[in-house]
Amino acid sequence: MKQIFLLPLIAGFLLAGCDEEPPPIRFTDPEKPLLDTMYTTVTPTPDLKQVLLMDVTGVGCSNCPEAAVLAKNIQNANPGRINLLAVYPFIFPNHPLTNPSAGYDTLANDDAEGLVSNLGSIVGLPVGIIDQTKLSGSSFIAPSSWASTVSGRLALTPPANIKLNSSWITTDNKGRLEIKVAYHQNLSSGTKNLLYIGIVEDNIVGKQSNKDAAGGYDYKYKFSHVLRKLITPVTGDTLKADLTAGRVFEKHYYIKPRYNWNPDNLNALVWIVDANSKEILQSAEVKLKP
Repeated sequence: MKQIFLLPLIAGFLLAGCDEEPPPIRFTDPEKPLLDTMYTTVTPTPDLKQVLLMDVTGVGCSNCPEAAVLAKNIQNANPGRINLLAVYPFIFPNHPLTNPSAGYDTLANDDAEGLVSNLGSIVGLPVGIIDQTKLSGSSFIAPSSWASTVSGRLALTPPANIKLNSSWITTDNKGRLEIKVAYHQNLSSGTKNLLYIGIVEDNIVGKQSNKDAAGGYDYKYKFSHVLRKLITPVTGDTLKADLTAGRVFEKHYYIKPRYNWNPDNLNALVWIVDANSKEILQSAEVKLKP
């Protein structure tokens, strides 16, 4: 009976626009690191702030390609300072905005759903999450405010640097990701930071609803910056130590692509989050297969 009542509800959403329902959180098992260590060394020089712009999107959302172009333009206008992540939450089963068309790869996954759910409920697509900060009380920011919000974030100095190194093991068809997080500020005692690691894929060709395409669909659309999987839990991996200047955390992982991922198009995206405010403090990205 519940499914019968959902049908008119979904139809109403589609008539009103690209609207969404709040999804439940689903958890996947995190990967175990090859190396997990911490130590203290000379305090490093601060790196420039890198902003993480998450584009919450869907293959059935006709306005979403326009938002993807806007995100790319913001990145191009700030070279080396903007990291993009396209997240496709499930919302609820078989939702037409995120469910793939028959014969096409699904971009929606539990980890994307969990990231969005941790911040609240979305009311429409497309929408952005910029460093998980809030604008007018919401973590979900309309595309019209992306550029100004990013500009404000770029002026900040993050408390830690993120250095990434990757290598490819051809014989095993897998990558090795090495992460170093080095603090150059003393954070308040008891402050907790969380580490997130995402695997991102570019140039996935598929079917996308597009208001500007003939017939309303682009069948050769190139999806970029797509979150394929989180290596860490959807709630983050706690950096367990006092966060003081000179504190360094190192973690190494093997990352083996799934059968439908193209290794040549994969990146590793890493970010650290204040556990209390949920604000993303710093981020960095590297190609998995250099």
